[in-house]
Amino acid sequence: MSTSKGRTANYEVMFLLSQAQAAQLGEAVDHINDLFKRAHATVHALKKWDERRLAYEIDKNKRGTYLLGYFTADPVNLAGFERDCNLSEKILRTLVTRCDHLTLDEMTATDARADLATEVELRRGSEAQAQA
Repeated sequence: MSTSKGRTANYEVMFLLSQAQAAQLGEAVDHINDLFKRAHATVHALKKWDERRLAYEIDKNKRGTYLLGYFTADPVNLAGFERDCNLSEKILRTLVTRCDHLTLDEMTATDARADLATEVELRRGSEAQAQA
């Protein structure tokens, strides 16, 4: 793996998940965290942004769930991260942009991973009740 001699940059990423993947939110979040790990990225924030109707169907999906994340990574690893996201069957679309306009404090202030974990547990509890 090549590096750019310790140089890193801040990025913002938006993931679009299908409703099927959003129903299994825990698995989807674990998969996204694995993608970050493979890219040697430091995640500063990850939150569920919105669930909404899509402007056009994507792979027969009319609705989607958006996850917004902020991370720091070596620019050399970014192409591999984007490729892994595009090849993932769990993610419909991904958009990664440079995030130089935000400070590290501003990025971490948006972190809602605890809320995301709570929602995952609530969904698992609902599934357990439905199966019982």
